[in-house]
Amino acid sequence: MSQQEINIASISGLLDALGNPNAMVRAATLQAIAQYPEKASSLAEKDNINLFSELGKLRDKPTETGIRTSYVHALLSLDDRQVPGMAKEEFLATDNTDIILLTASKLATLAAEERIAFLAPVIMAATSQTKSRAAANLLSNCLNLPVALAIRVAIISDHRVVSAPLNDNNLHAWLTELQGQYPRKTRKILLAKEDGSFLALLDHWEILPGPIKLWAFNEAIKLDPKEHASLICTVLRQEESSELLCAALAASESLARSENDDEMVAALTRHPDPHVRAMAIESCGLKLDLTSMLQHEPADQVRVAIIEQMGRSQQAENLALLGRMLEDSNWRIRVATTSAMVALAPDSIPLLQKLVLHHKPSVKAAAMQALQKSGQGSWLNTQLSTL
Repeated sequence: MSQQEINIASISGLLDALGNPNAMVRAATLQAIAQYPEKASSLAEKDNINLFSELGKLRDKPTETGIRTSYVHALLSLDDRQVPGMAKEEFLATDNTDIILLTASKLATLAAEERIAFLAPVIMAATSQTKSRAAANLLSNCLNLPVALAIRVAIISDHRVVSAPLNDNNLHAWLTELQGQYPRKTRKILLAKEDGSFLALLDHWEILPGPIKLWAFNEAIKLDPKEHASLICTVLRQEESSELLCAALAASESLARSENDDEMVAALTRHPDPHVRAMAIESCGLKLDLTSMLQHEPADQVRVAIIEQMGRSQQAENLALLGRMLEDSNWRIRVATTSAMVALAPDSIPLLQKLVLHHKPSVKAAAMQALQKSGQGSWLNTQLSTL
């Protein structure tokens, strides 16, 4: 039924249309009220009827759940002192996006202090992203917001909001957001600030939670690790997190290290995490007792790192042990050993030639491959032709 077919010439006709069993008729009537609120109110006043009250009663009927948005739209259009209160109630109670946006437009007319007092709990509770975002947009132009609230508004509002620089007084508020519901947006805002906030965060390194340390460290060394050499050393000396230590070990490769720094890295070859041990060996391998480490290391990942360092060492005394490593059951160990043997040529050639006659096919194959890569293809072909 079109709007023209709805009789709004009298309040009785209006109420009859709102009582029509056809929901489409009721919705069209509410639309007409929202479009012409002065006319509808005038008709009601002539008959001493409080249109706001009548619409409120009808809105709350169970049968009207499906068109509640239309009721809210109509109620908000009326010039009634109860509208702001109703807008607040609907805003808090609903999960309907349309109603949230409709009531938000009315809440925008409230005085700044009243808006802040009403919306601050909604924003900080963040039980509904749509509602919190709408509330933040309503406070985005308010001055003198409490620090924690201002930071949250800056994070979730659609508008650009200037937040306070990170300092001793608001560190807790920033840390709360970095670990809260919007960590990615918080990180983005913190990195984009040109007031030294990110560096101020690093200044509080000792009290930062683990996940924030890992993120902040990776961001700090992303452009130039040399600018954060002291932070890298701090991590290598003090931190226990495997992820953080591995990141610091990787970053330390670009630094000019002192003897003390090498000792600090060498200490990590005894770390309980094999990944950290392997990276520490790769970082300072030539200054370690690789032979002893290989004999006592249980983790294959670390043994591979040790063997790779032996290949770089150019020390022939490791050859006997490497020859035994070709018998290992782990193919990764055998592959790493084969590469190390190639790197140690020509010193490794005599041993490899002997291993071609080994009784284990895997050892024999590895030796042949190493000889081929070491430029001993002619010798190998001659040897094979005699077998």
